[in-house]
Amino acid sequence: MNFSAEQLREIGEWLGYGTIGLGLALALLTTFLAALKPNTKLFLISTALSLVIVAAGAGLEFYRLWQRARLDEATLNFDKYFSATMWPDLANAISMMFSGTKEPTGGSIDKHLEKERKYIYPVDVPAGKCRYVIVIAQPPSEAVVAMAHSPEPEIQTQDRSFYKWMEICNTDAQAQRYKLEVALIKSGGLARVFTYKDRDAAVITSATNKEEQPRITFAVCLGQYSGNCPDKADVFYGCGAVWGNEMAAIECRKRGYPDGKSLFNQRITVGGNKCGYSIADVTCG
Repeated sequence: MNFSAEQLREIGEWLGYGTIGLGLALALLTTFLAALKPNTKLFLISTALSLVIVAAGAGLEFYRLWQRARLDEATLNFDKYFSATMWPDLANAISMMFSGTKEPTGGSIDKHLEKERKYIYPVDVPAGKCRYVIVIAQPPSEAVVAMAHSPEPEIQTQDRSFYKWMEICNTDAQAQRYKLEVALIKSGGLARVFTYKDRDAAVITSATNKEEQPRITFAVCLGQYSGNCPDKADVFYGCGAVWGNEMAAIECRKRGYPDGKSLFNQRITVGGNKCGYSIADVTCG
């Protein structure tokens, strides 16, 4: 019979309490029998056996509490080092590590996702082309990505528990829309999903001849909890994160505006929680 890790843990908990109880019961029985019919040798043997059983049960219980304390410490460290304040820096660093000179394309997700709820994220890939998708979850959340599509694309993946980098190549003769199912497990949290494409060589080598990029505007929220933002926002930054013109330039570069040309307009400021909440419009181009 095979037991899962969760079942073994529960059995260990029950054994810890049961062993202590068995030892105490044996000690009481020994005392009762000794009172009825004194027998020094039997009393000493039974007492020693009771002490061994109680010590074994206490050891199991101590080990279980020690493991729980280590888990609590690990969770605390995740909350400390990967909090909402540090989240934008973490996500930006991972995105830049993989994307390099590639440019963003298509839609994106940059918000709080509920635990185990599936979000459908479409990825449009032209015939014979590739697209690159980065999925990043705020630890201790873990990212899970699934896709069912016919015909199947060629996929290469680099991942850890909290991020996935996927290269999706369409070998079909027609353009395809692939639907990724993105979900967070272990806990809900902030998540970022972006699609990138290879930058056109003509754009890279001859910037002076490129067409004028269209102006885009999106809303950014700054605060402690994304759910408390006073208005709808496309991007969330935690307390202490870079803000103002510097943040606007960073966000525009992420969206394919290499010179970081941007406008920052803060239109809402309210109090609340650790650092209050602000809503700003960022215009790129």
